[in-house]
Amino acid sequence: MQRKDGSYLERSESIIAYRKNWIAGGGIIFSPECFPTHQQKSKKVLKHDLTEQLQNINVNFPS
Repeated sequence: MQRKDGSYLERSESIIAYRKNWIAGGGIIFSPECFPTHQQKSKKVLKHDLTEQLQNINVNFPS
């Protein structure tokens, strides 16, 4: 990811920024046909399931 000043984020910073933007956008599922239907609604991950998935990888769901 590129900053406004033209420099690039470190890989770990980029992953965090991407995840934050993805969650802010509602957790859109890119391949809904490959994701369990009981964990999605309108092509987005259900908040409960998203929170659980993030906890599994030791990431706190943002408030």
